[in-house]
Parts: sequence; C-alpha cells; structure tokens
Amino acid sequence: MTAQEVVDTMREFLVGLERVSPWEPPFDVSGKSKKQAHMPIAEDLSDFEEVVIEALNDKEVRFFSDTEPETMRIRRDSRTVFGMHATFSDYPRRKVKKSAVTVNIGMGSSDQSCNSGVDIRVPFYTPYIEENGMWSMSKEFEQPEAIFDYIIKFFDPYFCSVYSSAFNSELTEWGVDINSPIGWRSYVRSPKVVEALNGDSRVSGCRDGVLIQIGDTPLVFKDSQARKEALLSAIEVRDKLRSAGATDWMAK
Repeated sequence: MTAQEVVDTMREFLVGLERVSPWEPPFDVSGKSKKQAHMPIAEDLSDFEEVVIEALNDKEVRFFSDTEPETMRIRRDSRTVFGMHATFSDYPRRKVKKSAVTVNIGMGSSDQSCNSGVDIRVPFYTPYIEENGMWSMSKEFEQPEAIFDYIIKFFDPYFCSVYSSAFNSELTEWGVDINSPIGWRSYVRSPKVVEALNGDSRVSGCRDGVLIQIGDTPLVFKDSQARKEALLSAIEVRDKLRSAGATDWMAK
C-alpha cells in the first residue's frame, strides 16, 4: 500500500468506528517521535491527510517513492517494507489520559514478518453506565460485540480478539504462544487452529474461520468468579492448541 492508500483506509476505518462506538472527533494522532506525539486533527477531519502523513513519517524507515526515487522521506506514493503505523487517541475530547481510548493501526507492509492490524485499547468498562466519558457497555454488551464484528468485516483479519492483557498474561508463555490472545471472543482463520479445536463446545463456525467464546460477557475479565471460570476454560483451549502445535494464529 502507498502512504496515500494507508491514510485513506485509516480515515475510512475511523469514520466507520463512530457508527458502532462512542469514538468520534476530535481526536489526535501520534507517530514514533516525541515531536509526532498527540498532533491534533481538525474536528471536521479537513486536515486528516496532512497531519497523518506527518505522523507516518518515521525517520528510521526507508520509504520508496516512484515519483521521487532519490527521496527517502515519505511521499504520498511512498511504500515501505516495514509498513506504516499511527496511533489515534480521543484524549482531546476526554482531557484525561487514563480514560482516553487509543486506536493503533499498522498496515502497508510487504514483509510477512511484520504484523499489520488494529489494536484498540479501552480503559476498563464500568458496566451499564457511562462514567467520566469513558466507554461503557450496555446491559446487553452490544458495543464490544459490534466493534468486534466491524473489525472483522472491515479488515477480514487472520485473527481478531476481545481480550485483556492481564488475563492473557496468565495464559501465554513467551516464545510458545505466538499471536494467540485468547479472549472473551476470538475469531481465527488459521486452518491449524480450526483443526485443533474441531468439536470443542466453545467453538463455532464463523465466516472463513471459527469463533472461540470464553464466558458469556467481557465481565469475565473483571468479575472474580467469572474470571476464574473463564481462565480455566481458556487454559483448556490453550493446551489443545499447544498439543496440536497451533499456537501461532498467523500460521497458514
């Protein structure tokens, strides 16, 4: 993908995210350097392309431009082996960093070892209510499910998961469980994972892969009893994947 294509896709995704979540302008964007941190984007997104191109301009990355082959810095037709990354935050609206939602997007890589994708980090929900402008969940937990479905539909990813970093840290082992964030709801397309979990009651067919569900709601990450039960269930899934050598969800 060219830088222009990356920027256009990022904008399309973020605009679509507004329809299924409380995400909305104003938000900012950050690149890799301190000078690129929290650069504001106009509420009407009129300067979105200009500001995001600047955020993507990583000085440690070699960009290749057909129109300006001698120029190493980013141009709208630039491509790069390592892909382009930007982090969007709604801090300008919330004014409190600990309650800000971040959307980290990476794409455009031509190197198979470089993972592209979207990582949405949300301060943990207070169930059923909206508090201090933080994202919250409705009683039916429609919001996380809608965002999960939206990401799958938009990107057709190899895997997608609604997970807690703290929960996952109790499941995974560095160098053993690769790209396998088992969560409340996980979608995986890897044939190895599909085969390893065939017949498991927690697994159902979904699009081109399978849906793994641990517990009834995302509260499995917070409620102590639900968390304990979900962790035991997730460990059973993890062990099946380990036994089958299917711990890398990116494996084809």
